Amino acid sequence: MKALSILLSLVFFTVNGHAQSKTVEVLNQTYCLGVISCTPSTTLEIELPENTVRWFYTVTATKSPQKAASVRRNPSIYQVFPDLLTKRKFRKKDPQPVYPGDGVCSVYLLKNKSDTEKFMVAGGAYFFYGEYSRRNVPASGMIIDDPSLCRGTQYIGLENSRAFTESFNMYAVLTVIAMTEDPPE
Repeated sequence: MKALSILLSLVFFTVNGHAQSKTVEVLNQTYCLGVISCTPSTTLEIELPENTVRWFYTVTATKSPQKAASVRRNPSIYQVFPDLLTKRKFRKKDPQPVYPGDGVCSVYLLKNKSDTEKFMVAGGAYFFYGEYSRRNVPASGMIIDDPSLCRGTQYIGLENSRAFTESFNMYAVLTVIAMTEDPPE
């Protein structure tokens, strides 16, 4: 009887002691980057939900607004990060989105909102987190699990670095998902 009581107590604490985690779609939007009826770059404020423990983004660049609409309707983030749907351990490598993109853009996780006018290196100091940013990629996915970057407002900069040398717009589809955990009761 004592063993059964200990076992039931253990099961109770195991079941009730785990944090409840869920995924929250924060953003799934298309941005036009170029000089024809667009701007070459844009900065986005990403408001993370409370209790975010990690967040993810994918960006896909395409020259076609129709392809961008298709990518937005069918975000590849759940295929890029299948662990979002399970409790498995997250990989640290940089995964590749399912749709590789047929254009290029740069995506930056900015350090401050005041850094929005310049994504480049100035005076040897980066205005963005290099480990969470990518330059001139057709598509990229990123896991951000640094606790200092998993709360409040974060800033993502998107840039078409070829806007002034090529005569077409780039359409970047940005999807952001946050993983939140409610504290155990």
